[in-house]
Amino acid sequence: MGSPSLVVRRVKVDGKLGCDLKFTRGLNIVRAVPTDGAPISTNKCGKTALVELIQHGLGRRAPSKEKFFLQPIAECVKTLWLEAEVNGKVVLVERSLQEIYSTLKMRWEPYHDEIQQTRADIVSVEEFSQVFLDLMSVPEVSVKTHIGDTVKLTLPNLMRAFVLHQEDSFGGILDKMLPEVRRTQVIGFLTKIISPEAFELEPRVATAQREADLQDASVQHVMAFLADQGVATSSKAEERLAEAEMELRQAQRNQSQIEKQLREGIDAPSGQQGGKLDDLRRRLLDAKEEAAKSGRSLAALSDEETRLREVLASLQTDQQKLRRLRASSDVLSSIDFKICPRCLQGLTSEMRLREEYARCSLCNRPLNRTSDAFPRTAPSPEYIESQTQETNQVLLQVEQEIAALRERCDRVTAQVADLEAQVNEATQSYISPAMDALLAHTAEVALKQSNRDVAKALLEQARALEKMRDRLAALRDDQARLEDQLRKASRASSQRLELLRHQYEAVLSAIDFPGFENCEIKRDTLFPYISGRLYIHVGTALKGLATVAYHLALLRLAQATDTFMPKMLVIDSPAHGDLNEDSHDKLLRYLAQLASGAGHSGDEPLDWQIILTTRRMLPQLEPFVVESVSSPGRMLLR
Repeated sequence: MGSPSLVVRRVKVDGKLGCDLKFTRGLNIVRAVPTDGAPISTNKCGKTALVELIQHGLGRRAPSKEKFFLQPIAECVKTLWLEAEVNGKVVLVERSLQEIYSTLKMRWEPYHDEIQQTRADIVSVEEFSQVFLDLMSVPEVSVKTHIGDTVKLTLPNLMRAFVLHQEDSFGGILDKMLPEVRRTQVIGFLTKIISPEAFELEPRVATAQREADLQDASVQHVMAFLADQGVATSSKAEERLAEAEMELRQAQRNQSQIEKQLREGIDAPSGQQGGKLDDLRRRLLDAKEEAAKSGRSLAALSDEETRLREVLASLQTDQQKLRRLRASSDVLSSIDFKICPRCLQGLTSEMRLREEYARCSLCNRPLNRTSDAFPRTAPSPEYIESQTQETNQVLLQVEQEIAALRERCDRVTAQVADLEAQVNEATQSYISPAMDALLAHTAEVALKQSNRDVAKALLEQARALEKMRDRLAALRDDQARLEDQLRKASRASSQRLELLRHQYEAVLSAIDFPGFENCEIKRDTLFPYISGRLYIHVGTALKGLATVAYHLALLRLAQATDTFMPKMLVIDSPAHGDLNEDSHDKLLRYLAQLASGAGHSGDEPLDWQIILTTRRMLPQLEPFVVESVSSPGRMLLR
């Protein structure tokens, strides 16, 4: 069995704007012709639109309706008809260009004018991939993600290898396909360099990983629960159960003793543990004592708060007095009096002399203190400030303690009221101390039984955890075994890898790749190295040439041996800068060489198809032009 045969025979668009292009095996060229010699007229004339139409007809889904390539003219186009020949069988795909998420229609005959009247098979966009891959005799496989999910290698994924869109195919091999390992998986699957057995193992490995991860999560949850309960191991759980059973037996013995006393008519001895009423009274007395202590503490703290506020007020008064004295001293020392401020007599030199010796200028008596003199024993402003800050801090702590004590008092008061109500209720239904003690012991036995049941359940959980760990270990072993099988099955076939390298080397030689010496295909990534450098590092203008050459090598490999790669290639015209003119011409000459029948003998029909959109043209490619477009006079959709 050879590689799948896929030939696009016709692309037809119905609507106010439309097109109808027919293609054959071999090379088919849609050429962009400059209008009045203006190179810009070759832009936006429909070259890439043709590639988009082919992708749309093969089931590609647009990210959104707003990002659909024909959204600007959605009202002018209606239906796409894509006629293809798949492994010798004609299939006609009908797909809406307005409701892009609607179903597709498939017919098994060529397009004709009355085709809409014929019966069609309705296929959803999701199902179309499987249906078309079945036509190509290509299995739909899944690959594993790092978290254990599976992702299908659908037709739109695989199509990136043989439909080269301008935006996605000149920056690198399967550019923008993430993660990068997915590129290797697609290439390995299509070329069968990676054994098909590996793709059968991928879902099994994913399932094993998911089961192991779920089991691991369950183990972690149970471990956390048991750790919170203080029984991390089964031995700890057994110790807790034994302790709970011992406490239960002791409580049951106490209960039996009380029951025996009741049967014999003996009241509870004074030294024996009291009943429910005694316990309530004891708790009530404790609560009242605690309330009294809290009240005394609250009163003491309130007195301390009052004292601190008085100290703070005194400090503030001293601070204000010091400020006034300092201000008056500063003011009086800055005034040169001409008359006495006391008696309003003129100041003589003799009177000033007396003041210099601290004597009154009038009576000559010593001046010990005046009302505006700064006291020697007065504290400094800095000292008063520090004392104020310290007092504020202590006052804040006292206020916080008072708030906490008030909350505690409220809580204890509520507790006292509740206990008093319970005591009153118990007193109203008072029974003998022995019966009261029996009720208390009965409640204690019930509590101990509950503790025993909890301990027994924890022991069962601990034992179940050991079984879960054993199952987790078995699942991890199974996962490791399957992953080991997957690693072995995923090893690149040396024979096929060498055949792809040989085809790539032949293409690079044929297009006279600049500086080409040798090439190598890395076994782990299936990416090529040219003259010892990764293909994307050979130069900006050469990266696109190396990428297209790689896809041509995939086509040649599909011709040479059995692969899942269809013998078909759609190449969109590169954007400005993706290929320089020299490299572009070399690529076009190579395609002309393929189209001229080089390597074919006699009248053997071509078994491949290349659809090329281009703005550059060589004379030898003229016979293969199926349509010429230009902007704005002759657009693809017109």
